[in-house]
Amino acid sequence: MVEVIPQTGSNDCGLFAKAYANTVLYHFIAKSIQVSKIDNAYKISAYLSQIADETNNFEQLESLKIESDFDSTIGNSKLGDGSLYKGRGGIYLKGKNNYELAEERSFNEIIDGTYLNFSLLTNSLTIDQKSFLKRLEINDLILNYLNFRPLKKSRGLSCMLDGVQGFSVPICLAQQKSSYCGCEGEFEKKQTCNYGQLKNGKCLNPNFIRCCVENYSTNMDLVIIMDNSGSIGSYDFQKEKSFSKALIQNLDIGFNKSRIGIIHFSNKATVVTSFIQTTNTSDLLKKVDNIVYAGGGTNTADALILANNTILQENNGMRPIEEGIPKIVFVITDGVSNSRIETLAAAQAIKKRGYSIITAGVGNIDEEECKLMSSTPFDFEYVNNFNDLNDILFNIASKSVLQPAPVIALTSIKSTISKNQYKYFKYPLGNLTQFTIQLDQLSGNSALFYSFVNPNPKDDSDLISDSSSRRRRQTQTQAKYYNVNKLTNESYDTLYVSIKGYDTINSFEMIVHETIIQTQTQSIQTNDEKRISISFLLVLFLTLFTCLF
Repeated sequence: MVEVIPQTGSNDCGLFAKAYANTVLYHFIAKSIQVSKIDNAYKISAYLSQIADETNNFEQLESLKIESDFDSTIGNSKLGDGSLYKGRGGIYLKGKNNYELAEERSFNEIIDGTYLNFSLLTNSLTIDQKSFLKRLEINDLILNYLNFRPLKKSRGLSCMLDGVQGFSVPICLAQQKSSYCGCEGEFEKKQTCNYGQLKNGKCLNPNFIRCCVENYSTNMDLVIIMDNSGSIGSYDFQKEKSFSKALIQNLDIGFNKSRIGIIHFSNKATVVTSFIQTTNTSDLLKKVDNIVYAGGGTNTADALILANNTILQENNGMRPIEEGIPKIVFVITDGVSNSRIETLAAAQAIKKRGYSIITAGVGNIDEEECKLMSSTPFDFEYVNNFNDLNDILFNIASKSVLQPAPVIALTSIKSTISKNQYKYFKYPLGNLTQFTIQLDQLSGNSALFYSFVNPNPKDDSDLISDSSSRRRRQTQTQAKYYNVNKLTNESYDTLYVSIKGYDTINSFEMIVHETIIQTQTQSIQTNDEKRISISFLLVLFLTLFTCLF
C-alpha cells in the first residue's frame, strides 16, 4: 500500500500552511503515523479518533499541571519525575508507569477492522461511555470520508452462560446502530473480565462486552450467486465452493425453514437449484460439489437478472410477503463485472422489490461497484484472497439472518418467534409522514420497536445504558396500534420495524396502515442515535487524508 501520509517535510494538500500551530500538529501526526507503521484506513481512523478525543479536538497536547515527584500510583519516585513525566502527547499519558507501558506496548496490531478490537483498544484509554461513543463516531466518520469499508461485526473468546456455550460480543449501547454490535439471544447482565485484567485491576474489555448465546430467527429465502469466471482459476474456485458449502451448513435448511437457491456465472448465468428443487442440506452440498469450473467473463448482471426473474418468484418456491420471510441475494465475486451500469441496474431492480443484497469481494475487485450493489455499505465484505474467505463466514451468516423482510401497506403479515428472538421488517416510506402499525397478539407476548436509521431496532433491555435512561416496556394488550410520525424535514426513506418475543412461543399479526388510526394507541420512541459534532480541525485532517489515499 502507498504511504498514508507524506514525509514530514511536505504538505501536499496545503491545508496547514496558514497556521503555524496547525503545521506543527500536522508534522507531529505525520511523524507518529510513520513511526507507528500505521498503514491502512482502519488504523488511521482508530488512531485519529483516539487522539481527537484525548486532546480535546487537537487543542491540548500537554497538561498545564505538573504531577508530584513522589506518587507511587503512577510510578513517580524521585525528584524531577513530576515534570519529566507530566501529562502530554496525542494519547494523553502521565506518570512514569504509563510512559514505560507506552514504550513496551503497541496498539497497532490489535486494529483489524472489527468493532470488537476497536472497543478493546478504546477501553484501554478511556472507560467513559460518552467518550467512547464520540471516538466511535469519529472513527466511522473518517472511514466514510476515506470511502473505506465500515467496521466489521465479530465475536471474541468463547464463554459459558447458564451451561450453554456462547461467545464474547459487544452489546449495543443506547442510541447506537447495531450493524456491528448486539446479541440476538441471551447475554449476561453483569460485566465479567473475559479478557483478563490490567495490573491496576481494571478489566481489559469494556463493560459492554458480554457472553452471548445467539438465538436467531433464521428463516429466509436466500440466493447464493457464485462467480465462476476466468479470473478466479480452477484452484480458487474450489475454495469458493468450500466457502459456499460452509455457509449452507451454518443455516437451518428446510422447506419451512431456510430455502436456498444457487446460481453460478461467467459469460452467462446458470441456475444450479431453485427453492423448490432442493430442500435439505446434504442435497445442496452435492449440488455445489457438482458445479464445474467454467472460466470466461464476469457477467454479474446476468446472474442478478436470473435471480430476480427466475428464482425470486413464488412459482419457484419463494414464499409470499405475507409470511414475513426476508429475501436475500448473496454475491461472491473476485473481479470487475462486464458492465457496471447493467450490474447496478439489475441490483437496483432486486432492491426495489424490498429484497436485500450482500456482497463478498475477493482480491482485485471494483470495490465501489460492490458497495453500490449491496443494500448498504455494511452489507459488503472484503478479503484479500480466497484463503481468507473463512474469516468472513461468521459475518456473512450473521448479516443474512439480520436482514429485514419487506412489508406492503395493508398486507397482513403473520409470524411466530420464540423467547428473545426478533423478527425484522422494512417499509418504504415514499412521501408518507404519518401512519399506523397494527400489532395483533395471537399468542404469547411480543413488543414492537421501530427506527428510521437502524435496520435492527432493539428493546432497551438488550442495550447497555444507564438505568436512568431506560424506558419501561409496557404490558401488551390483544390489539395495539402504534402511531408513527416522521418530521417533514427528515430525509429518511425507510421505516425499520422489529418485533421481539417474550414468552416461549409468540405468534403475531402485523399490518401497516398509511393513515393515522384514531383509537387507543401507544407512542413509542425510536432508538435513533444523535450525531456527535466534529471539530472543524478534524474535518481538515479528514480532507487531508482523503487527498492522500
